[in-house]
Amino acid sequence: MTNPPTASWAVSSATPMNFVAAKIERGDRGLEAKVGDWHLQIPADMRAALERYAGKPIQIGIRAEAMEVLEVPEHDALAVTVEVVEPLGSQNLLTVRIGGKRDESFDTP
Repeated sequence: MTNPPTASWAVSSATPMNFVAAKIERGDRGLEAKVGDWHLQIPADMRAALERYAGKPIQIGIRAEAMEVLEVPEHDALAVTVEVVEPLGSQNLLTVRIGGKRDESFDTP
């Protein structure tokens, strides 16, 4: 991403996308994206492209249709606490807490 605001606008205008602030770090398992206490290992085929962002803030895009409620936590799932649900007809707007920070809002199908 050479111009994150433009890139974010282009992606969000093409398909519904939620964005979460993250940071790329070098961890015990290699290159990782970090959101609060959550770490996601960067797949091998994406490491070269993301290496230059190590130590820098990024935005992670999460598609609404990829979000789900889990009965049992999975090791690579981003845990959130839903604080507000606003029904908007065919979708909901969720305000969630991620890692103690309450400022993320997600559109859901």
